[in-house]
Amino acid sequence: MNQTLTTISLLIGTPLNVLNELPDQAQNELVTAYEANTENMDTVEIIEELKRIYVHHETEKLLSDAAECFNFELELLHSFPESTISELLSVWESSNDLAEVYPIIQRELQISSLAEVSGMLGVSTDEIKEKYSYDTLSQLCGAYDMMSDEPRTFIIKELNAILEDAV
Repeated sequence: MNQTLTTISLLIGTPLNVLNELPDQAQNELVTAYEANTENMDTVEIIEELKRIYVHHETEKLLSDAAECFNFELELLHSFPESTISELLSVWESSNDLAEVYPIIQRELQISSLAEVSGMLGVSTDEIKEKYSYDTLSQLCGAYDMMSDEPRTFIIKELNAILEDAV
């Protein structure tokens, strides 16, 4: 298995010691994918598949570490958009410091009710993200979260007031 991991390491450009630090399940999955596909795929396809598996396991490790460190449920972090997860990975790879990852998580948590807000306003989440700044999105979500016990019409009025002030 070590020789195969060495080959995989060279193919995907990841140091062997990093692959050796992966859980056994991840190592086995990489080796199995490599051995099962060497006959059926060309080199580019094999490399892409190996990279996909490696990134998946690294992502899971980072999300698991962050969830444990900050006492979050892993499912919460899985609910983040791909762009946020990519940003988490990028920051983690450059610093290996969860303290630098936390502001990204916090930023996403501050707008975690955006789907509910956009539904209440009758617009898509993408539309509202394109049109308004992060600060406005954060204000909307904060207001929505604080007024959850209020009548729907009152909440919509308050959310629209925030949007009017933002323009």
